Amino acid sequence: MNWNVPHLNFLYNLQNKNMGKRSKLYAIAFLFAIFAFSAMIFVLSDLNKNGERAGNTVPAPKETAKPEEESSKTEPLAEQQDEETAKQEENIDWSPIIEKWRGKEISSFKTDKNLAVLTFDGGANAQGVQKILDILKKENVTGTFFLTGEFIKKNPNETKMIIESGGDLGNHSFSHPHFPQLSTKEIKMQLENTQTELEKLGGKFKPFFRFPYGERDARTTAEINDNGYINIRWTIDSLGWKGTSGGMTADSVRERIISKIRPGAIIMMHLGSNPDDKTQLDSEVLPKIISELKTQGYEFMTIGEMLTSA
Repeated sequence: MNWNVPHLNFLYNLQNKNMGKRSKLYAIAFLFAIFAFSAMIFVLSDLNKNGERAGNTVPAPKETAKPEEESSKTEPLAEQQDEETAKQEENIDWSPIIEKWRGKEISSFKTDKNLAVLTFDGGANAQGVQKILDILKKENVTGTFFLTGEFIKKNPNETKMIIESGGDLGNHSFSHPHFPQLSTKEIKMQLENTQTELEKLGGKFKPFFRFPYGERDARTTAEINDNGYINIRWTIDSLGWKGTSGGMTADSVRERIISKIRPGAIIMMHLGSNPDDKTQLDSEVLPKIISELKTQGYEFMTIGEMLTSA
């Protein structure tokens, strides 16, 4: 047998009669170590290959959701949607809608759906503005606001808050006069001066006008139409503006609205407090009104949304 293969020299040495006993033991131990090491390498290599074939790799840990990051991603999306909605509204051609309602007034909308419009007049003071806007935001409801020029001029901060709320803005005259007593020129000045005050704060009216005291006739209706406005009246007057000194309470205001509600109704409330007793019945009862109407299946729209979806 040829023992000249280098790695088998140990076997040859083991057969050598002249090799000492101790040397033979060392050789056997060394040979055993080599075989053991080789066997271990082989087993590990085989396990690794089998694991790759079976797909038995250790799964990477799943990334946990990060609420802060998710919130930061959704906020820009919401802002983008708001901007897109604003752009769409700016591109609306109101001319045919104004002509459709020329000589007429809107006191409700014809619909078989449970839809209602919350409107708020601003003329006397701004005592209820913050509370009303907070309630609308919490309930995810958008309102329509009719403001006088004097209100805007006296309450610029509150007016800015109303503008930023995203609600529709309607003209309510400059000084809240009796329109049937005004000349054509005076009516035009009432409308334009109010628009000027709002523009100073970065706002812009939709083509909606609400007559002070609800006083109007064919002539004054034609005048506002000629100036690019639609006559917006109401279905339900909450009478919260009368205050407790006028015989109203929060419960009577709530009962009045809930008992008269119907699909397409326009609800009129006020932003200010009663000038005599300082009560704010409309803002006080607003959360209950929204809650009860939602329970009845009502959804809330703005004047603009109702007009453009009709």
